[in-house]
Amino acid sequence: MKKFAFVLLVAAMVVMSFSVWAAEDNKVLPDKVVDVRYKKCAVMGGDVKDDVVLLKDGKVYHFCCPGCKSGFTKDFEGSLKKIVDPAEVALKITNADGKCPVSGKPAVSDVFSLKGDSITFYCCKNCPEKDKSGKPTTGKIEGGMDHPSAPEPAVEKKDDHSGHNH
Repeated sequence: MKKFAFVLLVAAMVVMSFSVWAAEDNKVLPDKVVDVRYKKCAVMGGDVKDDVVLLKDGKVYHFCCPGCKSGFTKDFEGSLKKIVDPAEVALKITNADGKCPVSGKPAVSDVFSLKGDSITFYCCKNCPEKDKSGKPTTGKIEGGMDHPSAPEPAVEKKDDHSGHNH
């Protein structure tokens, strides 16, 4: 019985340490970010939209619809080969101190906005809309952390995927 309890305790510690590591992973902001600019989505071939983006390995990729982000990550290497005439532009990180410009809390890497050749990271998915520096030209990564004191975000209109299927 003691052996079982010990094994259970060790397993719980491993799971908890992984959870802390995973939670900390999105808190580490990249040292540099490159915007990979192109016109056609590497997944479905549609025109890319400024507000449908993914930050992966320090690079920002653009898509025609939110559904294409998962297809891109599933076949990352294959998708990279489908990007036509990419231009890589180094972005200035506006809050290199790692703090959200709205709340002053630590920013996370999965919530950001792009404006021109700059990127700003935030602590939660509600802060980009509150940022007084102006509405970002590109949007937030979906699934960002909610600000505990923030009101519920507005329900976004879902892409109906007219004209293409995933």
